[in-house]
Amino acid sequence: MPLLALACGSATEPVPAGPQVSGRLELVASLTDFTEIETGQRTVTDATGVPVQLVRNDSVVATAYSVRGQFRFFGVTAGDYTIRLPEPGLAAFTLPVTVTTSSVNLVLPLRIESASSMLTAPNPCTPVDGLAIYRAVAPAGPVRAEVLTLGFESVWSFGFANHPAALFHVHWLPELGNPPGMYWVRVRTGGSDTLDLVFLSP
Repeated sequence: MPLLALACGSATEPVPAGPQVSGRLELVASLTDFTEIETGQRTVTDATGVPVQLVRNDSVVATAYSVRGQFRFFGVTAGDYTIRLPEPGLAAFTLPVTVTTSSVNLVLPLRIESASSMLTAPNPCTPVDGLAIYRAVAPAGPVRAEVLTLGFESVWSFGFANHPAALFHVHWLPELGNPPGMYWVRVRTGGSDTLDLVFLSP
């Protein structure tokens, strides 16, 4: 029987019997100015709508969505699990958990950090100035930049079928339909994905 995973605080589904696994999600973004110089970091502890996966033996057994930085899985059977986000570019950030017969409240958060191999500036950005996206591409090949919601739904993309082995640079100008808030920027090449968390100001 598959596990059920509900958003924290949801009352729309019955809560199955059995141990629960609950934890906290932290998203860490690099802040940059108009000159593309890093000015610090911002840690987000109240993100809502980020999908979090419970994985056992390389198989996803449940997905929960964060609510104000919290996530929870219900009716978890005994065993060893890994908690992660569904994006391959964030695969390095995981949290192990062992479930026996009791519920588990994780002490450490699932902490997700922005990629050091990509530059987004300025961060935060505005609809007027937009956001510059840079990443070195090697070897030559396909490359695509995307702006995603916190739930990893695409709101904008731009790419090349065959980009040379050189610096990839595009500029995102948010549209009126993009509300202020947090977004992922993903750059996908033939070899890997990298993601940054960015902030769109009003």
